[in-house]
Amino acid sequence: MRPNDPIYLFLAACQPSMTHYLVAFDEMGCRTEEDLYAMSTWPPQDLREELRTLLVSTGCVPSGLELSALCIGFKRCFGA
Repeated sequence: MRPNDPIYLFLAACQPSMTHYLVAFDEMGCRTEEDLYAMSTWPPQDLREELRTLLVSTGCVPSGLELSALCIGFKRCFGA
């Protein structure tokens, strides 16, 4: 657990928590708050599809609920 890490804090703020994707976010190159913010500016449908594609590329299989939780998390954290 990395409680001061912005990626961890973002994933922990999702409902339900998505902290189990911490390593996947690191592997896909999302390591800073700036990376999260940049992703939050993507159009909603693009964000959802890119999240799915990027997570699958790291060996994860996100459910529809998980993708929704992440997309809503971006909206709540960054007003996207």
